[in-house]
Amino acid sequence: MKVCKPVFLFISFAALLLWSCDKVKEPYFTQKGTGTDTSTVNRTVLLEDYTGHKCVNCPTAAVTAHTLEEMYNGNLIILAVHAGYFAIPGSGNYALDLRSATGEDWYSTFGVTSNPIGMINRIETGGSRML
Repeated sequence: MKVCKPVFLFISFAALLLWSCDKVKEPYFTQKGTGTDTSTVNRTVLLEDYTGHKCVNCPTAAVTAHTLEEMYNGNLIILAVHAGYFAIPGSGNYALDLRSATGEDWYSTFGVTSNPIGMINRIETGGSRML
């Protein structure tokens, strides 16, 4: 009986798989000295604080942000973005317009719904970038 070449190769390959080992025994190879020691790496973090001068809770958020800035010794950069409803100028103490076209664009692009709210490095967590 003549066995064709592809069938013979398939049977040989299947037999090889059945007899191959599935457990690696000691000694294991371990690579030493890989990567950088992350405990000594300092990163600078961006905190975007979406605020407005008519926002009642925004001053407390700003104080918290500056406390964090001091705690992290200059490794936290705070960017106050005046945008949205609470940043619209009014009269008297609220006549100053601190908004910018870029800030308003970010406000709508990132879906900011209320102030104060912030983003850290614009990283998305749980489907949202906002804190």
